[in-house]
Amino acid sequence: NRSSDHKARQAKLNMCQKELESCRSEAPAQFWKIHLFLSCHSLVDEHLLTINKKLRRDIVHTVKSLGFVGNARMIEKELEKWLPSSTKARQAITEDADNDSTCCRFQLSFMGHLMENKEKLEPDSRIQAFVPDMWQRKVMDCVDKNESVVVSAPTSSGKTFISFYCMEKILRSSPDNVLVYVSPTKALVNQVAAMVYAQFAHRKTDLPPGKTLCGVFTRDYRLQPQSCQILVTVPEVLDILMLSTVTQEWVRSIKYVIFDEASLYV
Repeated sequence: NRSSDHKARQAKLNMCQKELESCRSEAPAQFWKIHLFLSCHSLVDEHLLTINKKLRRDIVHTVKSLGFVGNARMIEKELEKWLPSSTKARQAITEDADNDSTCCRFQLSFMGHLMENKEKLEPDSRIQAFVPDMWQRKVMDCVDKNESVVVSAPTSSGKTFISFYCMEKILRSSPDNVLVYVSPTKALVNQVAAMVYAQFAHRKTDLPPGKTLCGVFTRDYRLQPQSCQILVTVPEVLDILMLSTVTQEWVRSIKYVIFDEASLYV
């Protein structure tokens, strides 16, 4: 049974390699590269100590042919414990060392949907649209406790959602409470204001007379800066507002300040 299983796996590797070699366009080639990568990963991860010598050598050759020379070296080093004669494979790997492409980049570019997420995800009653990541839940806990928090995360990882969560909390509280969103540049202020209107347009009818949903304040333009619940501004204008004796009553109503791209202010 084990021998038959090895033959089947070897046949699958050979079939994937032939299909890859026959591909003339990029999309099918990526499809077969992914299959080859997954097959090699499964063999090394689950069957390294039981597969035969030829299949071990085929794995090293396949990983090297995919361009992952560094990973091929790691696998070869592991195989040296069980396969003494690996000189030929080592020579082939060394010859193409300059053509290496990172295994991590390949996985992130083409295999994100296949990666295992080991983080424990649990529904959160505060969010209905999706199941939040653990770091998002921790940030929301900080917001609920009125604590300060610094978030450093990649683009499209969910930072904007946290900003909306803060805004939602302000809009559900007293109409006298204010959130200030500080944009790093004047060019982004209108974009952020448009996002706020799009997200919370349904709440405009809940505001009492004299109160507005969102205001804008830059050196060149101002729109209802002291009657809004969410003010979008830039750092230098926030400095003026915080220090001016005229605006101190308004300053006392600020409950949250969100600094977007805070690293740019240093």
